[in-house]
Amino acid sequence: MPRILVVDDEASIRELLSRFLTEQGYEIVLASSGIEAMASLQDREPDALVLDLALPKMSGLGVLRLIEEEKLEAGFVLVMSGQAHAASWGLDALDSGADQFIPKPFDLHVLEGIIAAGLKARTEPRRDGQRADPRVQMLLPVEIDLGTYGATLVGQTVDLSRGGIRVIVEQKVRVGTNCVVRIPQAAHTEAQDGTIIRVEPHDEGFSVAIEFKMP
Repeated sequence: MPRILVVDDEASIRELLSRFLTEQGYEIVLASSGIEAMASLQDREPDALVLDLALPKMSGLGVLRLIEEEKLEAGFVLVMSGQAHAASWGLDALDSGADQFIPKPFDLHVLEGIIAAGLKARTEPRRDGQRADPRVQMLLPVEIDLGTYGATLVGQTVDLSRGGIRVIVEQKVRVGTNCVVRIPQAAHTEAQDGTIIRVEPHDEGFSVAIEFKMP
């Protein structure tokens, strides 16, 4: 039975995740702070860590950095946040060792699906014999403003890397098109200038890879 450490300072979130994930067949350990999370990690490594970023005293980012510094094993790491700057915090977390990010509020079945896929990716070898890397995803509605083309595409699944994104859209676009990517947040919309560098067919339309322009 996979063991998941759930870390959130909100009791209602801990109880909700504990009840739901237990029903899905996981063993759940709860922590209400970064300090409790570190103590649990030092006691016994989990198969997965579900970590809120907006923790008091020691933030989720602080936990990730201590995990790295102390060379602890946290398994598959899914971070979450419902703060206004969730997207930028998520990118910082991915740079600090997290495997995936999901914003609050989230669908419980989507969250469990991400965990299941992450655990599977860590254990199942690829055809080349290497361990597969979990896909980094932010399940957000994202607008791509194509500027001079006067069109806006909307995608629902976004893969993030340090310098760009991949989003699934219905309409085909041209490689080389400059665009503005807008990610809605709780209180505002974050915007990133980018260039479309690759367009590939996808079951739901087209997979569009966008490279962010560095300021």
